[in-house]
Amino acid sequence: MNIEQYISDLLYEHDCVIIPGLGGFIGNYTPARVNPVHHTFFPPCKSLLFNINLKQNDGLLANRIVQDKMIPYEEAMHFIRSFVNHCNSLLKEEKKIRLGNIGTLFMDNRGTLQFDQDKEVNYLMESYGLTSFISLPIQRHGIHKGLEKKISGYVIPSSGKKRSFTKSLKWAAFLALPFGAAVLLGITNFNKLKNIPVSYSGLLYPAISSVSIPVPSTEKVKTSIQPSGHLLVSASEESPVPEIRPTRIIPHEVTRLFGIIVGAFKIHDNAERLVADLRQKGHDASIFDETKTGLSRVSIQNFSNRDEALTSLAIIRAVEFPAAWLLEK
Repeated sequence: MNIEQYISDLLYEHDCVIIPGLGGFIGNYTPARVNPVHHTFFPPCKSLLFNINLKQNDGLLANRIVQDKMIPYEEAMHFIRSFVNHCNSLLKEEKKIRLGNIGTLFMDNRGTLQFDQDKEVNYLMESYGLTSFISLPIQRHGIHKGLEKKISGYVIPSSGKKRSFTKSLKWAAFLALPFGAAVLLGITNFNKLKNIPVSYSGLLYPAISSVSIPVPSTEKVKTSIQPSGHLLVSASEESPVPEIRPTRIIPHEVTRLFGIIVGAFKIHDNAERLVADLRQKGHDASIFDETKTGLSRVSIQNFSNRDEALTSLAIIRAVEFPAAWLLEK
């Protein structure tokens, strides 16, 4: 007896179909969506989830078999139990169960039962007959010319006259420039000019001639005037001032890495198994990093450019991993 066909027929009419002893299918409404990368439009549909905890018999599947085959209820339950025992034996052997028009049941690397829905069948009756389609973006050639004509109507043309300074204003500006520079220099150096030392020794001793004595910059100089009118110069040695050189900072290039994360595992071996499985399917998978709490995050692909990473993320979400997300490191 084809139990799969009865389950498929019930999913069109009900949002929950339980297979006693195996689990239940739950249907949820999903609105229409658009894939921005492939330009694909998908109609509203009923997304199916499989809950292994829904094992109690509600009589829905058995009663449909009774009405269709005109057999006793116990005989219908016997067919259902045989189907469930066969499915459980296949799952224990880690084999996949292909349910026609519904999807595939299989055990993952962690021993958890997973369900992959068949996207070719839409169980939402309101969307009966609607299929997905691809619509390429519209290329509008020459539209910028029409916009230029509309914008030109609001632009006020210039009169063509140029403003010019008179000759007197030009000469006034030319003469005011050095005067302003002198004023600015006097204001900024006012304190230095006020504190210039003034020597009155020339009034008291006119016979003293000014003598320039070169003194090294590393020595302290003491000067004093003797009663005979001679200038006494004494120097004391001092340690030379060390030369201060600016520290050269060598800039280093900061590189960023963007990873598309498809899983995070507390057990590191499970992360390694997922990486191996993805690599067998042709993906460049790796363990991206490990969090402070000990979770090993697995990336299906890594990029150094953010735009390329976002483009690949959209494709991976639409095709294989709808819960994938982007992590920057």
